[in-house]
Amino acid sequence: MLEDLEPPKKVWPCRVRTLSTQFEKKDKEIFDKAIADPAWKAANLSAALSKKGISIAGSIISRHRKGECSC
Repeated sequence: MLEDLEPPKKVWPCRVRTLSTQFEKKDKEIFDKAIADPAWKAANLSAALSKKGISIAGSIISRHRKGECSC
């Protein structure tokens, strides 16, 4: 009867999604476009965003791009 009983999977919030929802419309569009653009290496995009005061690791960007996040 309980063979398929499994603990719930923890859903980690996606930093990309969290940041995207905090921007105003124009900045959100620019951010989303940069995240989706493979011409931006994740580490370079992370560094560029850091210069703007936005903290997000390149590994988080990569994970989001690969669909390995909670999105």
